[in-house]
Amino acid sequence: QNDWTAFYESQLALNEERRARESTYDPLSPFTYAVSIAEKEWLLGRNLRPVLSGELTPTIFDEYEDKELEKFYYDTYKKVDNSGLFSLYLNITDKFYIIPGIVLLFLVGMGFASERGKRPTLQLLLTQPVRKRDLFLGKVFTNSMIGIIGCVALFGLLALIGTLVNRFGDWAYPVLHYDQKWIDDPFSLFKEATSITDGFHLMPLGNYLLETMGLFLLVLWFAIVLSIFLSQFIRSKAGVIGAVAVIGFVGYIGSHKLLGNLLHLSPFTYFDVARITNGEIAVLAENYQITGMTGSLVLLVSTVGLIGIGWLIASRRDRTTMA
Repeated sequence: QNDWTAFYESQLALNEERRARESTYDPLSPFTYAVSIAEKEWLLGRNLRPVLSGELTPTIFDEYEDKELEKFYYDTYKKVDNSGLFSLYLNITDKFYIIPGIVLLFLVGMGFASERGKRPTLQLLLTQPVRKRDLFLGKVFTNSMIGIIGCVALFGLLALIGTLVNRFGDWAYPVLHYDQKWIDDPFSLFKEATSITDGFHLMPLGNYLLETMGLFLLVLWFAIVLSIFLSQFIRSKAGVIGAVAVIGFVGYIGSHKLLGNLLHLSPFTYFDVARITNGEIAVLAENYQITGMTGSLVLLVSTVGLIGIGWLIASRRDRTTMA
């Protein structure tokens, strides 16, 4: 009858009982119990349709004896549903979006490397009164539009399939967001049970998806522009893709290891979009400036900067050719 009151009241009572029970073998933190209880209260108050599975929501503050136990808790309490919105959510949190992202990058990120070989289009264009800087901007604009539109279409198709198979899903379903309180004063959260709620809040699933997908589109745009920029110097398609992959990997690892308090200024910091939007990276790095908004600005400035540098290099080549 679509009345989930008794179901959520049962899960809420079970969570409160577990939190009250003292056990030295419990790997779940007080933070996890507070989040799990808050989620059930959110769902109970809105009478939202439940998803599988489990009444608990493990968090980054849990302490497991080994990886097998951690995987057991993760698999046991992982939320699963095949509705349109939740299919998108699982695609993002499980990082399946990386595969279509790589495919799109391969299709539209070759830039000038795709123009080399037998009878390349580029050579024909260069015989016309067309400047290299205009060709560069044309590549950036056209390929970026194709890549972004293709990515949006893939996200839309995934949501459509989930909607046809099951339903669209609940926009207001709760998603955990780690807050700055933990960064400002990490020990305050465990001084008393009520203060733990200052370390997180719940955000609607729909809002989380919009913010995360928007950030991913900016990451994709940055990667496309970077690949086109590199294609001015690297002649092979494999070389361009390999260079982008190496730069992305080294940039992400190096940013986390070397930048310290300046981590929020690196565009590579925001490649793990799922953990940026929910505040997890900010907490782990102890940097409250790492947010989706900051990431959007940094990626936008970095992308525009790459376009500007690429345009200047192409302009210099124009002058060299004319000379």
